[in-house]
Amino acid sequence: CTVVTHQKKKNTNTYSFEPSVFNLENLSKNIFINNLSDKITIIPNPLYSKKTISEMNMSNTDLGGALSTFKEDYSYDGNKIQTIFKFRVPGATIDSLVEEYSLPYPDYLKIDVDGIEHLILKGATKTLQQVKSIFIEVNENFYEHKNTIEEILLKNDFEFVSKHSDIAIKSEKFKNCFNQIWFKKS
Repeated sequence: CTVVTHQKKKNTNTYSFEPSVFNLENLSKNIFINNLSDKITIIPNPLYSKKTISEMNMSNTDLGGALSTFKEDYSYDGNKIQTIFKFRVPGATIDSLVEEYSLPYPDYLKIDVDGIEHLILKGATKTLQQVKSIFIEVNENFYEHKNTIEEILLKNDFEFVSKHSDIAIKSEKFKNCFNQIWFKKS
């Protein structure tokens, strides 16, 4: 799920991009249970480096499942994804959605999409000029992914602040996956 947040003093508005048909129900229920319907907008489409219609490649059909991807045939680690279900859906760039829907430029981005974070950043050139900080998942063993993320963020005047592993994941295969925090230089 990729979340774009815009903060206006005490009010925070969040745009949550969730293309998985199996995760939309859980996201909607959580928004309802937490009484956040007026604060969170669901956009049920994937983000990508360009506007396109392609396959959402699902590696599972679990509610709340992960490790699926849009358009690409690889997963979080750069290895071929084991697709068990797919459907076609339009994908867009962050820049195009901000422009077409007159969304405010976000102050903060959270990107955790299991392997195409670097491609989403490629479609956010205008948006990155406005963003204050980014929380992004990076697999340090998937070098194209890691290096492209670093190159784009450094080019856009962000500085690396810290990285954290997800304590909920106790698997050896995720040991080099980290949530990185980047701040825009002052």
